[in-house]
Amino acid sequence: MAGLPPEAVNDVYELEEDTSFFAVSANIGVLANDSDPEDNSLKAELVRSTRHGTLGFNANGSFLYVPDEDFFGEDTFTYRPLDPQAGNVATVTLNVTPVDDIPEPGDDEYRSTPGNVFRLPGFIGILVNDQNPDNVNMTAVLDSDVEHGQLTLGSDGGFEFDPQGFGGVARFTYRIEVENGEQSRPGTVTIHVTSPPVANADVLTVSEDTPTRLDVLANDVDAENDPLVITIVDDVVEGLLSLNADGEIYYEPPLDFVGSDEFSYFVSDRFEDSETVSVTINVEPVNDAPIAVADGYFVLPAETLVVSSEGGILVNDVDIDGPSLTASLVTPPSSGVLELRGDGSFVYTPHDGFIGTDTFRYAVSDGDSQSQEVVHIGVVEHALEISEFMTITLDDTHETRMRTSVDRRYVGVRSTPDWIEIHNRLDFPIDLGGMHLTDDVDEPKMWEIPPGTKVDAQSYLLIYASGADLRDTNLDQSGRFHTNFQLSDAGEYLALTASDGTVLHAYDEYPRQLLEVSYGITESGPGYLLQATGGLPNETDAVFGITTGPTIDTDGGFFDEEVVVSMTNHDPLAVVRYTLDGSEPTTENGFAYEGPFTLSATTVVRARAFRENLFASRTDTRSYIFLSDVIHQSPDGQPPDGWPETWTTAKTDYGMDPEIVNDEIWGPQLEAALTQIPSMSIVTSMPNLFDRRSGIYSRPHLDGFVAERPSSLELIRPDGTQAFQHNIGLRIRGGYSRSEANPKHAFRLFFDTVHGDGRLDFPLFPDDPTAATSFAKIDLRTSQNYSWAFAGDGRNTFMRDVYARDLQLAMGQQSTRGNFYHLYINGMYFGIYQTDERPSADFGESYYGGNANDYDVVHNDPRSNAATDGTKDAYERLFDFFDQENGLSNQNMDDYYKAQGMNPDGTRNPEYERLLDVDNLIDYMIITYYTADADGPGSKFTRPGLNN
Repeated sequence: MAGLPPEAVNDVYELEEDTSFFAVSANIGVLANDSDPEDNSLKAELVRSTRHGTLGFNANGSFLYVPDEDFFGEDTFTYRPLDPQAGNVATVTLNVTPVDDIPEPGDDEYRSTPGNVFRLPGFIGILVNDQNPDNVNMTAVLDSDVEHGQLTLGSDGGFEFDPQGFGGVARFTYRIEVENGEQSRPGTVTIHVTSPPVANADVLTVSEDTPTRLDVLANDVDAENDPLVITIVDDVVEGLLSLNADGEIYYEPPLDFVGSDEFSYFVSDRFEDSETVSVTINVEPVNDAPIAVADGYFVLPAETLVVSSEGGILVNDVDIDGPSLTASLVTPPSSGVLELRGDGSFVYTPHDGFIGTDTFRYAVSDGDSQSQEVVHIGVVEHALEISEFMTITLDDTHETRMRTSVDRRYVGVRSTPDWIEIHNRLDFPIDLGGMHLTDDVDEPKMWEIPPGTKVDAQSYLLIYASGADLRDTNLDQSGRFHTNFQLSDAGEYLALTASDGTVLHAYDEYPRQLLEVSYGITESGPGYLLQATGGLPNETDAVFGITTGPTIDTDGGFFDEEVVVSMTNHDPLAVVRYTLDGSEPTTENGFAYEGPFTLSATTVVRARAFRENLFASRTDTRSYIFLSDVIHQSPDGQPPDGWPETWTTAKTDYGMDPEIVNDEIWGPQLEAALTQIPSMSIVTSMPNLFDRRSGIYSRPHLDGFVAERPSSLELIRPDGTQAFQHNIGLRIRGGYSRSEANPKHAFRLFFDTVHGDGRLDFPLFPDDPTAATSFAKIDLRTSQNYSWAFAGDGRNTFMRDVYARDLQLAMGQQSTRGNFYHLYINGMYFGIYQTDERPSADFGESYYGGNANDYDVVHNDPRSNAATDGTKDAYERLFDFFDQENGLSNQNMDDYYKAQGMNPDGTRNPEYERLLDVDNLIDYMIITYYTADADGPGSKFTRPGLNN
């Protein structure tokens, strides 16, 4: 049978408030009155501790208890006995009886002035901050009186103190007395009898470039001689002012600054602040020694170097004090004869046979002090060279943007401009300032390199040849200069010239340049570098030429009988290969040309020459079109071999409708219809159009240079003869019409040397004697978004658009021109397209004169307006006129005329730029309204606003 548990009995103990500790021994502890039926020994286990004090509990029933400060009342804890069975839980009550607490005084501190009686009423007196835990009545009793002045202390803690002219610190002590007569310990009251400090203005003198301690407190006053603390109010304007932790002020003037500086401050004696006063610091000049800067020059062996004072050794030396400087020789050159003049000019002749670097040391003096530096003279054949350049690149290594001033952000599309690398071959730095870069043999000083442009020894300087004429590197995002000319991809003259125009290094006529290939100096001479190394040595493989291209002797055009195609290979060491499917011939693709061959069906022929260690030649292309084939191409609408069934989401429908072709009336007229207007033939590798990742027809939203593909363009006259064949860059054009659901896209043709043969010099508009005959690009439009092919739109604008452009020309305004053409792509008939001059900067140069770089062209876009040429600055200045309150209405007539470059009376003011041509705008809007054009600039599809 199991034993019975022990039985616990509740306990009660008595103690007083604030007892230091209450100890209960085991013989009178909580187990003393507990019992166990089997007389087993007991242990106590704490269940819940006290809430109003700290308990130390032991297993033998003893405990130690310390009540919380000022607590009185009942506190409890619980426990259970163990034998080892657990007994019942018992409660121990601790009755803490209250005792009276003597109040605790708190020290007080006050401030007064010598001439005033200080009065403090009792309700805010010295007893207010004293501790009174039992909330008893307190009375203030004087313990020790003040030593200076007269004190009257009230029992409620208020007092009155008359300093009687005393200044300083007065103290008295008091005790708190309670109703039973007990008193507290003494409390101290301190009265600071002080006057406000007085700060006085200072005028101090320091020396230029000399940090100086400023003793501004020397004339400041505190009647009681209290320590003063300085607070700076307004800092100095020019220099650097520092206030140390110990209260000392140091002033450091800016380097080379002479003049006055100023700051203000006040002082505090811990109780009151002075008025704010100013300190004027006069920084007096001291003579600064001139600073000599090392120079470098070069001369051909056996030649004499003559340097004028304008380019002499003193030009870049500095003396902040501005006196005239004089040069004198310290150490002569060791390998030549020198004549040095005081103005920094000199004549140096190297010793016969010497090649290398010679030096001399000179001193520059302002009459009082001097400094010295070394001048290096390189006696070499080639000191500087244009070591590398690049004209066609998409590589973002040299991507940049520009801005018009340093306080404006960089704007515009990131560009990868042409660049030119200059190599300093000398073993010392050289200043290129005053030298020139040019691409015109008749203009050797075309673009001057800004002064102070230094290139370190055996180092390189990269300059963008963008045409932007940027002479401040802070205006280019990559920190480079921009020349005022661009490099020709087709090849031209390029030179680095001295300040007098003497040629230092030149390419008399560098060859045609290639995409992503730089050209420069190698150990074997100038050549194409297979890896561009702008800013680094040209340590890469090179190719030293381009294979001469073959000629397809048989012109393309329209044919109704077999045609024999022959080719001429102009390089006996080259192999000519050709293709018949529009693809580029390569060493692996196509057929080797072995002699003439015969064609009897529509075919595009492309030929290219290959020679070891040279780049492949340009591709020559001819389109042989048999109209009897054309009208029967894909009669069921299915794709021919090599053509896709779909591009993106648009379902293809190739060929002419057999219902028309086989019609008794219309069918016989089709071949003749195909010769009523000229035709264009575009030939390109099929992946350029239809590759799912890179094809521009498959991905029509691809835009910009990255979406340009190498192609061929031929123009075939209505009589079937070929007018020209020109290699081009091909892109998709349009906005909304780029939709993947549109089965028919328009093109933009680029006549440059990136992918093509350069500008197209041909009269595309022969019926208009005022039309341009040279083109950098042209659009080839189809009916695009308002068309039968795209969503069956009955508002087809193919004729309406051309009519509006022709109407604008007929009204005496400038406009783009266009003609209709049949279009073939890789021999497949694609329908009627229309040429359209793109109003770009090149268009402006063609029809208004000047240079294309002078024109701004702003492109309207649903998302934003952007400058496709130049900047938006002038456009935004015009927009500001309209953006003001009331725009250019009658309320702002002066601005109405000013926007047109006129005075308020309508006379021309050459000081005003002409931003607005009102007559031109009126004619344009008349045409817009007359033709119901809902898709032009100013429409709901363009910015800056939704206007119609």
